Parts: sequence; structure tokens; C-alpha cells
Amino acid sequence: MRQIPFLSGHSEGVSKNANAQQLVNLYYEPDRVGGRGAHIGYPGLKRVADIPDGVNLSGQSTTTEVRGLHVMGDYLYAVCGNYAVRFDSSLTKTVISTAILSTSSGPVTMADNGRQLMIADGLDKLAHVYDAEAGTWTRINEDDYSFLGGLDIAYQDGYFISAAVDDDKFYISSFNGENESDALEPWDPLQLYVANAKPGHIVRLISDHRELWVFKQYSTEVYYNSGDSTLTFRRMPRGNLEVGCAAPHSVVPLDNTLYWLADDRTIRRANGFTPEIISSPQMAYWLNRYSTVSDASAFTYTEAGKKFYQITFPTANETWCYEVSTSLWSKRASYKDSFATDTDDGRHRANCYAFFNGKHYAGDYSNGRLYEMDRETYTDNLHRIRRVAVGIPILNNRVNFLLDSLEIEFEAGVGLTPVSDADADGVCLSQKPGSGGAQNLTINGPLASSGVADLGTARHVTITSTANDSGRTFTVTGTDEYGVAATETITGPNTTTVEGAVKFATVTQVSIDDNSAGNLTVGTASSVMPGEDPQAMLQFSKDGGHTWSYELWKSIGKIGEYSRRVKWNRLGVSRERTFRVVITDPIKVVILAAYFNGRPGVA
Repeated sequence: MRQIPFLSGHSEGVSKNANAQQLVNLYYEPDRVGGRGAHIGYPGLKRVADIPDGVNLSGQSTTTEVRGLHVMGDYLYAVCGNYAVRFDSSLTKTVISTAILSTSSGPVTMADNGRQLMIADGLDKLAHVYDAEAGTWTRINEDDYSFLGGLDIAYQDGYFISAAVDDDKFYISSFNGENESDALEPWDPLQLYVANAKPGHIVRLISDHRELWVFKQYSTEVYYNSGDSTLTFRRMPRGNLEVGCAAPHSVVPLDNTLYWLADDRTIRRANGFTPEIISSPQMAYWLNRYSTVSDASAFTYTEAGKKFYQITFPTANETWCYEVSTSLWSKRASYKDSFATDTDDGRHRANCYAFFNGKHYAGDYSNGRLYEMDRETYTDNLHRIRRVAVGIPILNNRVNFLLDSLEIEFEAGVGLTPVSDADADGVCLSQKPGSGGAQNLTINGPLASSGVADLGTARHVTITSTANDSGRTFTVTGTDEYGVAATETITGPNTTTVEGAVKFATVTQVSIDDNSAGNLTVGTASSVMPGEDPQAMLQFSKDGGHTWSYELWKSIGKIGEYSRRVKWNRLGVSRERTFRVVITDPIKVVILAAYFNGRPGVA
């Protein structure tokens, strides 16, 4: 068999025939020693906390955006809606404000001096300060603190720094010595800076390596601390870039530099004072198709030695991710939070990020949840992750060839451990409802507590009768694995056991339409987990990815089947082939290579 090029980044662009390659929820990792690379699955999202109080009965938090995460001292601070909370190292939550902020949506910026946390939500001449020692909030404004900023917040060299909304001016706090400012001291009205090398408003301030970067609509200026008491910050020589910023919250530091979405809809990285383009021409095609990019937001993180810049475009409902060492892009997508259907892919659920206590945390863009980005988690908040790889087209000089077989090399044997945990009376112990018409069974099995059976893992419900109850109808009520209300009607058994078809995580009620003939028990079937026998789906295209074949499914290998070969035979005749592989099972996904056998075919 001959190896074919299959591993690459996402480069689908203006022409599918020229660039059909896709990479979704996978990234390319080269092997710099053995010369062999692989497509690796991104970590999943493990739910660890609900930030807002007030969770509905189906287990879903109130619909609220996690607007920002920030680490100060030994605590992780989160802004969600107009909430502000903090988590300690064990993720114990303390609500520090329920309504201090003036807005309830959109990103916030945060900065601290080790004691005070300052938050800006983009309102003119207004910000919020939390004093961790005193446990108090203060709203600072023009009247009480001579505060004229409000656009966002930065901190550098003992100064809080903020820019005015819709203006080219920024301001600094008073300096109190000992390398620490006090945000609640009156801001010095004489410390006024005008970033006017080029026209335009300031859109973002960010301090990086003791340089203050002032991003404007169509240009960027870089300042340094001069030590002058009357004009502390001064523009650096050569610190004027002819590139602006199209999305304020796309600006983030990573790997000793800054990344952002520029005003020309390219994604840039600062190389000194040179704004290098890192977005590929194919990606530029998609960026220029989006109707709105100003609401884009980004975060960066380092995981397993890899450095990533992740940017989300909410209006377009898409997320892109750049890996620094390979300079390759891929897409990230989570299933939309429809819970019951698990249908459409949308933007990745991570809205903001923080590295805290040695772990990666992300806040959800819509449901107030805090997740751990965990490599051993293979779902996004229990929703399956759809991982897609579309390879480079196989061409044969436009001559027909017969494809006898295609083999995709996966890391095999990664299926999940099967669980044999049937429990015949886990929900309801043996009981015989008497006459009296429709009635409820008592939920009193070993899995029950206070009339609710917690099945642990979502699974089918079983009903067993010692007599003929085939003329009876049972109704099971509870919730599914996503916390959504679920109901199923089951026809009764005849001296045997019947099994339902709906997966329940909890059972809150089991009813029968009349008295039973025999003694009844209600339990659970063995849980068949997705991923016990993981599958890969193959499709091929003869026209550069415009249309695709029927689905061809193959097992990747149950646990321990390390030598499993994943091979498809007799794939027909064509002049070119593009292959798409899709995996949705919650398993470790590693794609290593692709091989084919082919020979000249009929015209």
C-alpha cells in the first residue's frame, strides 16, 4: 500500500477544488524526532461549577454569559451576567456581588494590583473596583474619583490605566509608592495621554512585557514608562504601527508577543513592532465573508507544550484555533446547546479562559457554566464532539484509477471499558399494585433516594413481572443524560422482562394504567456507553469536496484491540478522490496516516 498525504491544517478556501482540506476539533502535531505526525483531538469540556445561583429543575443554569475570568492571588474571579464570584483552589464558590455591574452581557476587562480587582464593561467614565481585603465594591466615576476612562483596564508599573470610550485619550491612576497604586485614590487629571499619531479612537489597551500597547481603529501606538512624574508614559521610538484593530477583545498575549484581528481582517502577530500576518489566504477568505467581526473575542493558552490562539466570531457562530509551532489553523465547534437533539455544530462553547491552580478553565458563552478543559474528557459538557478530517485530494494526472482499498491508521484499542451493571430492582423493589385504576409504583430501590432514582449513567429502564402483564401500559418519567425531561411508554411483560428504548439518568415516576397481575420490579439494563466500540465514518468525493458519497462505517477497535486495522475496500473508479473521516464517539482520537491500493481503471 502507498501512503497518501492526509495530515494538514484547515485550508478550505475560495475553491474547494483547489483547497478542500478541513480539520475540525483536531490539530496537527508533528513528530520532530521520528518524522511522523498525527492529528490529535482537542481536550473536552468538563463541567465543574455553575456560576449563577438559581438552577432549574432539569439541571440547566439560567441562560447567562460568562463574560470574563481573572486570577488574582489564590482565587479565580468570574463575571457572569452582572454577577461576580470567586473560586478558591477547591472551586468552592463565593458570590461577591449579585448586581454590581451596570451591564449583563458582552466581554469585560479586568486588571489587578494584587489587592484590588478593577473591572470595566465599556461604559464611559465608569468602572468597578473590588477590594479583596475589605470585601467591598466601589463604583468609580468622573464625579467622585476624576475617573475619565471606562473603555477597558490595564495595569503596569504600579498604575491602573484606562481609555475613554469613543476617544483617543487614556488615563492613569495615582501612584502611591511601593510599586502599588490604589484605584480608589483620585485619578490624576494631569496624567492625560492623547494617542494621536493617526486619527481614530482607542479600542483596546494591553500591557505586555512592560510595554503599553494602545490599539486604535486604524493604527497602534506603543508606550513605555519613562519615569517622568509629570508625563509618565511616552511613545516608544518606532512604536507606531500602521495597522489597527477590528475587534477589541481579539487582542491577547502569547509566547512573548501579542495576537489580534487587524482592521484589514487579517490576524496579526507582533514581531517586535512588525505586525506579521498569520492568517492563511484560505482563512482570509472566510474572515472577509463574515458580516460582522467587531464582536470577535480570543484567548490563548499553552497545553501539553503546544501554544494556541483561539478566536471566536459570535455573529458567524464559528471558532478558529492557531497552533504556534506549526503555524496551522483548525476549527473548533461544539454542538449547540439544544440538549435534547444534539444536532447542529456551532461555535466552541469556551467564551473566556484562565489558567488557575495548574488547570485550564473556560466559561460558557450562554449558560453560566465553568468548565475544565481536560484532555481526559472526550465530550463538551456531555455533548459529543464531532471531529472531522478532510485530506488532500488524490490526483492521477486526470486519468481514471481503480481504488481497491483505503486504510486509515488510527491509534487503535482506545474504546471505553464495557460496563455490566444491570440492576433488576434498582428503581422499584418487588410490589403488586392492587385494583384502583392508574397508579404510581413506589420508587424505593437501591438507586432511589427521597422518591427519585439516580441511575448514575444514562441507561434503559427494565420492567419485570412474575405473571402476564402484557395488557398493561407503564409510563416512565425522569430526565435524560443532559438533564432534559424525558417520558417513555412501555408495554408490560409476560412473566419476563421488557426493556425500554429511552435513556434515563434519573427516574422520578413509574406509573401503571391499572392493577398488575404479578409482582413487579423496575430496574436498569446494562449501560452501553458510546465509545465501547468506537466507529470511524468515511466518505469520499469525486469532485473536490462539492458532493460526498454514502457513509461507510468501520470500528476503530474496542479496548485492547491495539492491532485493529481500519480498512475500506472496493471504493470504485474516478480521476480524483478526496476523503473525509468523521468520529463522534467520546474517545481519544489520534489519526496517524492514510494508505491506499490503486491501479489504472476503466475510462
